[in-house]
Parts: sequence; structure tokens; C-alpha cells
Amino acid sequence: MLKRIIWSSDGSPSADHALPVVRDLLVSTGASLTVACVHKEWHIGHRPVLVDGHETLDGRMRSLVDGLTGDGFDADLVLTTIDAGTPAQLIADLAERLDADMIVAGSHGRGAVAGLLVGSFTGALLKVATCPVLIVPWRPHPAPEVVPN
Repeated sequence: MLKRIIWSSDGSPSADHALPVVRDLLVSTGASLTVACVHKEWHIGHRPVLVDGHETLDGRMRSLVDGLTGDGFDADLVLTTIDAGTPAQLIADLAERLDADMIVAGSHGRGAVAGLLVGSFTGALLKVATCPVLIVPWRPHPAPEVVPN
């Protein structure tokens, strides 16, 4: 039985694509949810550089969690800014600290070559997580087939 689920979101459309799956899991299990958002703070020398949309992302994630709690779900938010380490390891560590039963994440679907160049969060998460990981594909669901009368 699932008691705590971590949804790892970076605010991207592929991460958002996992939200209906997360909601279905919450409804069917009654689990609580932690929305985990990890972003990197870039520096020039000792000065942090504001990444485009950084503040907007934090506000958007807070609004999303407020919406989930408003819908009756037990949900909280963990925002983390890192300057070292990997987001996958931080999410895996958070799951261990919270004794999470599952991590849900969306796949960007960048492909093997792009994954080699920029790294694969989901691939790394699958290697370091100690609990089950559910990866939701980025591809849109096919439209239902309409059968003529």
C-alpha cells in the first residue's frame, strides 16, 4: 500500500504530463504527496545569477500544491536549490528521508544523444532511488478513436 508519493517536477510540460497519473494514484491509494522541485542556482564568481522563470517556477509550484490541497489531497511542497550534486540524488535522498513508497517523474523524451549531452534525470533517478520509480512518458496520449454510428 502506498502511503507517501514523491512527485518530482521541474515545471516542464513533460513533468506536468505526470500530474493526472499522480492524481489517480492519490485517489486510488489515499497516499499523501510531496511535490519536489529541484533547480540549480547558477553563479558568476560569488554572485548568483537569476535563471529565467526561477521565481515564477517557485510560485507556480506553490499554486499547484495549493490546488491539490484545495481538492482535498494531503500535499506539501519541497523546493530545493542546489549548487552541487545532482537533482536525481537529491530526490532519492528526500524519498529516503520521508520514507516514500514511490517516486513519480515525467520523462522529457530527449533521446539517447541529447541524454548523453545534457544527462538523463530519469535514468539517474532509476539508478539511485531505493524505492520504486514510475516514469510517465512525455508523449501525448493518443486521441480516443471515434467509431461512426
